[in-house]
Amino acid sequence: MKFLVTGGSSGLGYNIVEFLSKNKNNFIYTTFRNIVPDQFKKLNNVSLIKADFKNPDATEKLFELVENLDFLINNYHSGYSFKHTIKFTSDEVSKSFSTNISPLIDINNHFIKIMKKNKSGCIISILSELTDMPPSLGFGIYTAEKLYLKTLSDHWSKELLSYNVFSVNVSPKMLNTKFNSSIDERYLEIIKKKGGFSNIKDVIKQLEEIIINPIVFNGKNLKV
Repeated sequence: MKFLVTGGSSGLGYNIVEFLSKNKNNFIYTTFRNIVPDQFKKLNNVSLIKADFKNPDATEKLFELVENLDFLINNYHSGYSFKHTIKFTSDEVSKSFSTNISPLIDINNHFIKIMKKNKSGCIISILSELTDMPPSLGFGIYTAEKLYLKTLSDHWSKELLSYNVFSVNVSPKMLNTKFNSSIDERYLEIIKKKGGFSNIKDVIKQLEEIIINPIVFNGKNLKV
């Protein structure tokens, strides 16, 4: 099977790519922004594509290199500023949306057309538990972006079902990765003590179950 994992160079994304690469019948495309990470040298069935999604041309390059797909895993997010929502300017919000959501809209629209033609495929969007819980201070814009992607995914699950194309959301708690480096460590310790972290292995296990039988999970937001 062919997979595209956006944002697969580190953290959860890399763990997803590494897991998928263990099956030698799989071929995985994934994106990175700057330097090729050393850990990819051991993965033979993985193709790395340099893509800085702040650049509008990045998606076009991706489309040239990836012609066909069975699974699209939306894992990419450039990162967030941990601060109160009232401190964001409209320009900051617009730039964040353009960097984190607009590329995903273009990528998904492109590969959805291919999946519809093939009458087969699955889109898995990595969201956050923030999409289904009371507001958490400091995460307002990040949550809004994840909710936007969730809304798109929910509609895809209805619009594409007749084409045998499925859309599933996976919403882990916070993960112990560099992605959360902008958060005060004292706050992270409080979250950890309250059980607010997910285990990456559990997220991978959930993805494995989806890949085996995606129709069972179509339209769901799975909390891990």
